Amino acid sequence: MKVKRQRALFIGIILLALLVVFFRYAGFGIVTSDAPEKADLIIVLMGSGPDRILGAVDLYEQGYAPCIMMVENWQPGYELLVSRDVNLPRDAELAAMVGVQLKVPEEAFIILPGDARSTQDEALIVT
Repeated sequence: MKVKRQRALFIGIILLALLVVFFRYAGFGIVTSDAPEKADLIIVLMGSGPDRILGAVDLYEQGYAPCIMMVENWQPGYELLVSRDVNLPRDAELAAMVGVQLKVPEEAFIILPGDARSTQDEALIVT
């Protein structure tokens, strides 16, 4: 009985190790990396912070597109500030301000109104 238990434990550990290795490398076969191509515009999805606008500015500076488009996203409590005559820049406006500081012309930015709550909302507003 003890030998069966040890054998089952050994097989379980081996299977667990194989699963760990499998899941560690499972995504490599489905991920591709393509070089950027020239386009009509660069669309920046909001939500992650400065890294996305920095990437968009880099693409703009390299001449991949003549403009950068973003969608206003929903911010909890924003309506309350507006009702009190407080102007709080939205994330897209802040990102555009960063881009302008990085020498992208202000007219290169297109900010679509929208109150997007998700990437899907942003995609629907952009299309």
